[in-house]
Amino acid sequence: MIAQLTNIIITAPTGAGKTLIAQYCAIKNIVLFVVPTAALAYQVAASFNHNGIRTALITDSEAYQLDSNARVVVATPRAAENYYIVNKDIPFTYCVFDEIHGINGPDGECIERLIKLINVPFLILSATLKNPEQYKAHLETNVCIGKTVHLEKVVMRRNELQYYCYDSENLKPISIKNAYTADDIINDQFKSGSASLTARDAYELGV
Repeated sequence: MIAQLTNIIITAPTGAGKTLIAQYCAIKNIVLFVVPTAALAYQVAASFNHNGIRTALITDSEAYQLDSNARVVVATPRAAENYYIVNKDIPFTYCVFDEIHGINGPDGECIERLIKLINVPFLILSATLKNPEQYKAHLETNVCIGKTVHLEKVVMRRNELQYYCYDSENLKPISIKNAYTADDIINDQFKSGSASLTARDAYELGV
């Protein structure tokens, strides 16, 4: 859906790969990437630059690499809004709003203004968004009127951490297979829970 430049909300637990999805957006797009805090802005900008994607950074107090070669502009909400108001000629083709939590506060209002102001497809990412269906309906009705917003909910993640138990002689990996039956994994009982797959689990289960 990102390749088709659609409006998307993705809710997924931490560690499910939201950052990878966001970086994919920058492959063929000029992206405004909005995060809630300056600390996270530094982290995200460093990640993009580390992967060879020229990235600018704007916070309420600082700005770096603001030039025409930047494919991504990482900014906090108010800094992004203030910057775009005086730089409307920047040809953004996609907006990413990461770690969206306080949609009812000042940042939420700022994000809605940015969606209207820039008027390009957007991707909203969150691990803690409550009532995503209600938020989707709100955006379609009051913010991007007449446009469809797709909602994708991820409830399971692959976990790179492998836990072990010690039985007085050996360390043994703790596998999810010891806690669930095959029927549990196949049906919604597992899908609706909070369990996560390790790399070993995914390999052995053929996921």
